[in-house]
Parts: sequence; C-alpha cells; structure tokens
Amino acid sequence: MYLLNRILLTLSFVIYCTTLYAQSNTDEHCLSFAPNQLLLNDSLIASGSKDSWFSRDKGLHFNGSLILTAGLANSMHRFSDSSKKNAVIWSAGITFILGISKEIWDSRQVGNRFSLKDLAYDIGGIIIAGLVLQID
Repeated sequence: MYLLNRILLTLSFVIYCTTLYAQSNTDEHCLSFAPNQLLLNDSLIASGSKDSWFSRDKGLHFNGSLILTAGLANSMHRFSDSSKKNAVIWSAGITFILGISKEIWDSRQVGNRFSLKDLAYDIGGIIIAGLVLQID
C-alpha cells in the first residue's frame, strides 16, 4: 500500500508540474506544489473561454480521477467481498460517470461548455489508477 501511495503521489506531482509549465502566464513553479491544493483550492482552476490541452484544469481532472478511482477501488476491495479486479472496474465506471456528469453540469453554466479534453484527462487518470492498482 505504501508503494501504491508513493506512485500515485509522484504521478500527480508530475502531471501538476507539466500543466503548470505549459501555462506561460503563471509565476508558480513545481516546488510550490502541495497535494491538498489540488483538491481544495478553487483558485488553481483555470478560467477563460479557450480550452487548451494543457492547463491547470486538465491536471485537476487527471488527478481527481486518479485519486477517486484508486480510493474507491481500495475501499471497495477492503470493505466488501469484491475481488480487486471487480473493485477497479466498478470504481472506474463510477469515476467516469462522475466525470461526464461534471461536464454536463459545466455545459449548463453560462460561458462554459462540455469539454472532451477534460473528459480525456479524466479517462487518463482512470487508466493510470487501474494500471497502478494492478501492480500492488
């Protein structure tokens, strides 16, 4: 379990740094990274009408999906009679449905739209979490 947590945290750090580096108008850098900021600080979410492939929002989508999938899978496997494989499948499905729901909710907001790029990052986080969970 320790190894899994280290891998997920390192992967989240790399994705976060990549998305910060891709934004040319930011004065932040990777060394100011704090994992709780990814989930709790709304100021990290990029605003604006353009939808680029590399932004803070994409890192949030990736990390959120990765953490949610891994957390749900581990909880389902530990606290129910489901196998590890079934737990990963169910947690991936739940996370994907939540990602689509969030994009539908975004599309109903004024000045916002459904983003396939956000959904791609959600799927990436789900896939990486599934792969990492198979290692443990």
